[in-house]
Amino acid sequence: MAVYAAVTSLMGTVHLISQSSLDFQESNKECSKSLHEKVGSLLEFLDNSDNELMKDLQKKVKDLANEIEDEVESQVLQIMEKDEHIQTEANERLRKILEQAIEDIDSVNEELRKQRNKNNNSLSGNCSLGGSTSPRSRVSTLENDMVGHSDEQARVRGELIGHSSLLEVISITGMGGIGKSTFAKTMFSDPSVMGFFDVRGWITVSKDYSLRKMLLSLLQDAIGVNEVLDKKPDDELADCLQKCLKGRRYLIVVDDIWSTKAWEDIRQWFPENNNRSRILLTTRIMEVARDASYPKNLFPMRFLDPEESWNLFCQKAISKNDCPTEFESVGKVVVENCKGLPLMISVVAGSLSSKRTLDEWNEVAQSVSSLVNLDDYQRCSGVLALSYNHLPSHLKACFLYFGVFKKASEFSIENLIRLWIAEGLFKLWGIGDLEKEACSLLHDLIDRSLIVVCKHSLDGKIKTCRIHDLLHDLCLRESPVPCVGSFPPNLKKLTLQGTHLLWSKLTIISKLPKLEVLQLKALKLFGDELGETVWKVSEMGFPKLKFLLLEKKGLKNWKATDDSFPCLERVIIKNCRFLQEIPKEFADSMTLKRIELWGCTPSLVNFAKEIQEEQESLGNNILQVYAYDTIREHGAALAYRGDDLKSEGVEVMD
Repeated sequence: MAVYAAVTSLMGTVHLISQSSLDFQESNKECSKSLHEKVGSLLEFLDNSDNELMKDLQKKVKDLANEIEDEVESQVLQIMEKDEHIQTEANERLRKILEQAIEDIDSVNEELRKQRNKNNNSLSGNCSLGGSTSPRSRVSTLENDMVGHSDEQARVRGELIGHSSLLEVISITGMGGIGKSTFAKTMFSDPSVMGFFDVRGWITVSKDYSLRKMLLSLLQDAIGVNEVLDKKPDDELADCLQKCLKGRRYLIVVDDIWSTKAWEDIRQWFPENNNRSRILLTTRIMEVARDASYPKNLFPMRFLDPEESWNLFCQKAISKNDCPTEFESVGKVVVENCKGLPLMISVVAGSLSSKRTLDEWNEVAQSVSSLVNLDDYQRCSGVLALSYNHLPSHLKACFLYFGVFKKASEFSIENLIRLWIAEGLFKLWGIGDLEKEACSLLHDLIDRSLIVVCKHSLDGKIKTCRIHDLLHDLCLRESPVPCVGSFPPNLKKLTLQGTHLLWSKLTIISKLPKLEVLQLKALKLFGDELGETVWKVSEMGFPKLKFLLLEKKGLKNWKATDDSFPCLERVIIKNCRFLQEIPKEFADSMTLKRIELWGCTPSLVNFAKEIQEEQESLGNNILQVYAYDTIREHGAALAYRGDDLKSEGVEVMD
């Protein structure tokens, strides 16, 4: 959520002032501490605010936080100058900015407090479930549990371990959210099935599939981790997989396959061993199921019956034994309107699990009832959007971040938490506390059935997760992407801050013929197979660009071509803590004069210095490299080369 990201980003900036060893006046450090506390109090209101009633106030908070941070950063740049006169004047301006910011935040806090009191008064006398915690205990181990379908499980189990010696393909079909993958996972983990097969493997195909990734995944299941395989071409990997499966009884789950072409691409990998091997396939497309199934093992998933639906709801929302009659009646209305679709039931139950009052339950029930006349897909999408709207602000920000991952992909929890922290989505305490908070929020999203656990590590911790396709679509819908194509061709200066953006749109920006100044601040870029951590600049990209500010905290790799950035003069890179290198093509640039690195790694600083040295070896002594607050030297400013840093702060580019 944009407002939460803006507030936490501001907290980070003022926190650094209070802790920095730079020449800040003591009064400014005290003001920054006070501002940090007051801004932090905003989070308490945002976490518990009603999205509709307080939408205007939330926008005001977001705009104010961004404005304060920009003004503070502009003065911090001046305080870093070596000229004492410039430092003194900047400190005085910073003091006034901080004092005014404290007044503004106090004013907003008062508005939020009044609105909160108004909301609380409207809820007086409302029936409550009682207790201070969620109406159910954490059930993060239950997200993948199957409810109902006992007859279907028995039939499919019989097919999987049946007496036919032929390789059989069993297809599970049905709409999105009906539970195909959960059913397949239940069968895959069934003890009698596990003991029957020598090898078990699982691949998720999805719409945009990678044959290589699927081959490597199956080979890892078959023979374990092998670094040599990574270097082999696809045809050798396919041959290696066939040899691994030859003569062994195997079960392969082919999950979420969308086309007959995809099936044709992968069916050749699986040899006929005449030893009762099986393939279990899930798809929304009946044509794919008919084409793949052999000898005609089609199992259409049905909707849950009323009893199964209620059991699933209770598993996710509240214990049957702890549910007061008035809450039970509301819950059954909700379940009835979910029409037996497991994903809908799970998500809306997850939302209700955090609601304490009967009025809150009735509000959700009425919203679900309003969707009852829509078709299945529209109704499911509406319920998912409803559950998103009922998330606290901090969870909205974390949930929307899943949109940066490729649809149907399995992602590492460790990497996810690092990216969350790097993007500034949490309150700023010690790094250990940040990781603890991130894990807590992750479990909260799991408990709300918004994330599905895929794998656990040996010590029982969650290792990987994935998000349902329909929820991924919701992330993209709720993360507005600006209409880049509407930018005027004569545009010379552009700042993009705190928005979700497709990589393809950034490619369009790179083609703007007169763009000279570009600032990319805290973007969330997604849409390519490489994910959001790699920026590949297209050929002839940014033909007139002279100034580039890059603040992309999750960025790991930045690649360019020989003919991109032909006019670039100045590059500022801020807080790119994972970036190790800048484009090596900069070593051949005849226009580049200055590289500034703020809060980056020593590796990146050294790489920039190597580019500078290579330029010098070619007789070009123009390029200067500066590094400030290098990660291992907090607060230090290192100038590898050049005179005093002139007052060319990025604020003049806004």
